[in-house]
Amino acid sequence: MNIDTHHHVRALVDQLPPMQLAALETILQSMLDPLSSKLALAPTDDEPFTEEDRRAIAEADEWSKTRHADCAGKCSCRFRADDDGLGDDRKDSGSARGDC
Repeated sequence: MNIDTHHHVRALVDQLPPMQLAALETILQSMLDPLSSKLALAPTDDEPFTEEDRRAIAEADEWSKTRHADCAGKCSCRFRADDDGLGDDRKDSGSARGDC
């Protein structure tokens, strides 16, 4: 794109009223991020939410709660502030990362 085209486009944008400017912003963003554009235009999920779906979600929620509680008990991923800045407290596990 040459400099004349760039200036022409800017001059046109400067003439737009606010509502059209907002629409142009959406168009330009979709041009720069085609995945977002495709996702926005994708059809909605019209399959019914089944009892199997509900059970799977409940199972995943329960697993998440159990796993979180398990990690909180096992991990020593705690950091403490000291005079030298942010330091890690490794005395419990010997590891800054822990198991989580």
